[in-house]
Amino acid sequence: MAAFNDLLSGSRHPLLFHRFPEPMPEQTIERIARAEALFIEKVISRHPDADGKPCVIGNCQAGWAVMILASLRPGLFGPLIIARDDPLTEMIAKQIIKIAQTGVHDAAQLSAMAIAELRIR
Repeated sequence: MAAFNDLLSGSRHPLLFHRFPEPMPEQTIERIARAEALFIEKVISRHPDADGKPCVIGNCQAGWAVMILASLRPGLFGPLIIARDDPLTEMIAKQIIKIAQTGVHDAAQLSAMAIAELRIR
């Protein structure tokens, strides 16, 4: 842990963690996503001079919660990193690859087309 702390000492980029260790009665993935929004809003308010919005990392259920949050509040945070073995991430990646094989290579177009293709009707 000392090496990790040395790595962060003097950094302008604070590293903050939160987790939900045990499920609580009435806890839903949507409620977790909304709680994460409150946490991220607090982080942003405490770092008004930051160069950008926070990067959010999630895997498994935490990844699903931040993906839900990203869809509910798309401008809330900066980069979103999801574990690569997540089933939703794999489904989206396959859709983007399929679209890219048609000749579309613009990131914004790929994203919009993948979302349109995957939208649940």
